[in-house]
Amino acid sequence: MLRAVPGRYCWSCDRPRPNERFSRRSGLRGVCRDCYRLGPAELGVRQAVRTIDRALRHSVFIPRRQRAMIDGFRTHADPRIRAYAGEVIAQDAAARAEDARLRHDDELAFEAMAAAEQAFEAMAAAEHAPGAIPDPADWDDDDIPF
Repeated sequence: MLRAVPGRYCWSCDRPRPNERFSRRSGLRGVCRDCYRLGPAELGVRQAVRTIDRALRHSVFIPRRQRAMIDGFRTHADPRIRAYAGEVIAQDAAARAEDARLRHDDELAFEAMAAAEQAFEAMAAAEHAPGAIPDPADWDDDDIPF
């Protein structure tokens, strides 16, 4: 059974912490003391990574509306943020290419199934065409009319 942890949530380390882990200054920013000590540069990097991850919405694909925002992080001043945004965009491109390849393979398989079905129907239609002479080797005893 999950038990509610009394205290507050630190967005930087992404976990609930007891009230004692927050000071007056760090609590105003929503971070615990440990994360507050990291400094504004590290908190900025963590916030940018968090923003990019939230734009993905727990998916591999970047939603169309979020692409411009994530693409904007590729020109950020911090090289770590630029690298992370580039990595996320590269993963999105690879996932889209794989999805397109799988869709193409599925379409080819469906086309092959449709062609096989048409060939079978043509063969069955030719076999049962009016005026066609059935092969006596295919007859069973039940097929003989007399």
